[in-house]
Amino acid sequence: MLGQFGIAEKNDQINLKNTYFRTAKLFEVSNDYDKAMEFFEKSGNHRREVSRMLFENNEIKRLEANI
Repeated sequence: MLGQFGIAEKNDQINLKNTYFRTAKLFEVSNDYDKAMEFFEKSGNHRREVSRMLFENNEIKRLEANI
């Protein structure tokens, strides 16, 4: 699988989770919460970050569904 993150997935395993986290933050800023949740999960930070993101952005129904 050599997509957008192919180089990091193949050659930079040390920084891969950080790359996913930074990508999730970019999606969060652009209000693309579905993509942000996807990348927070890949980064391993979804338990805390998804709840925080949805709460801070007043996405209460999505937060309830996520919990």
